[in-house]
Amino acid sequence: MATCFDKVTRFAKEKNWDLRLLTWAYMFVGERCFEGTRTFSTQGIDKAILNLFRMYEKLGPKEIYFESTGAQDPLKYVDRWARVNRRMFSGFATLTDRKSVEVLIYNHHDDWDLEGVSEVEVEVQNLPFETSDLVLKHYRLDQSHSNAYPEWVRQGKPMYPTPGQKRAIKARESLELDGPPQKMRLYDGQVKLTFNMPIHSISLLVISPA
Repeated sequence: MATCFDKVTRFAKEKNWDLRLLTWAYMFVGERCFEGTRTFSTQGIDKAILNLFRMYEKLGPKEIYFESTGAQDPLKYVDRWARVNRRMFSGFATLTDRKSVEVLIYNHHDDWDLEGVSEVEVEVQNLPFETSDLVLKHYRLDQSHSNAYPEWVRQGKPMYPTPGQKRAIKARESLELDGPPQKMRLYDGQVKLTFNMPIHSISLLVISPA
């Protein structure tokens, strides 16, 4: 979904379209756990897709320049299903006044069975902060972060979880950090970060003055 939103938004800008994204979802009475069509939650358990929107909520009001050496044009894929293409690294960045810079990055491949981890290097330049002491908050959405579904699988995929199972599943439903907030120093107006991203994952980097 992150890839879809990004590509559709970029295409709309090129065509000067006034694009407004929305969702349409429905459920039936007695819907079982993690069922439903395009729903954000079932039985009071938030799905991982809701944490993507929680990431969007943390983005700033002003979009700033973003460039990725790992971006790809889906219209130029070698095969129809993009299974022989490299994985796609892209995203966008925003600014919240002089309070923070937000960078959202996704690692995507159309082959859902593909696994693996890649090292990502991020360079953020021209930070508008008056101090060189910074704090990084790294939010992550993948199979082991911000995702209640793997815990539901670990619990045996109960269609109607017991109270104890539901507590364990709901403990993983919120947006989670990939680690504790990290202190950094600004050098020559920029910061450089290196971290690993599993395929089918999203990282949101929030950089702010300490």
